[in-house]
Amino acid sequence: CDFAQIGYFIPAGRRVYWGWDYFPWSLGYDLPGRKAAAHDVISGLVSKERACAFLQENKLAYVYMDAGTQAFMDAPVNREFYKRNFIKVSPDTLPLAVYDVKKSCASL
Repeated sequence: CDFAQIGYFIPAGRRVYWGWDYFPWSLGYDLPGRKAAAHDVISGLVSKERACAFLQENKLAYVYMDAGTQAFMDAPVNREFYKRNFIKVSPDTLPLAVYDVKKSCASL
């Protein structure tokens, strides 16, 4: 995770649901519970409808992935699932992907 790349994104008031373990843990969130709940969504083992429901229920506006994402996730990250089903809003010039949940799930 390159903090220079996400510097504009996270301080903008975005909450981190599950990323580098220290973020949610330091805020007192139930990290093991979050990991268990998000496993199938991160792994792309659910339908787009179920992924959208999970993301919306947890008030998540964006899904962020970079080259280091897999290093701290305890679930396999299915990038192809997000490429196929979600609208990318980050520029292709950056080595990361940011998917907009509201735009991607609006028709559901």
